[in-house]
Amino acid sequence: QEMENQIRRVSLTEHPGEVANYLKEMGKRMEKERMAPHKIAEAFKMVSEQFGIQLPDDFVKVPAYEQMNLFDMGMR
Repeated sequence: QEMENQIRRVSLTEHPGEVANYLKEMGKRMEKERMAPHKIAEAFKMVSEQFGIQLPDDFVKVPAYEQMNLFDMGMR
């Protein structure tokens, strides 16, 4: 929710392909960082909305639970 408070509306560039390329590269980076799919979708939605691209309210599907592993619990 903190991210939602930081959202600013930015006018869509004259080159919408640049926005698309940015989103594509951002998604690749987040996948390499092993981010959860719903976190990637949240970031995608946030950036899209900054450029005035409206996505459905249910675009981000948060899982009922996330599987934890020993690394998530600080055990290394």
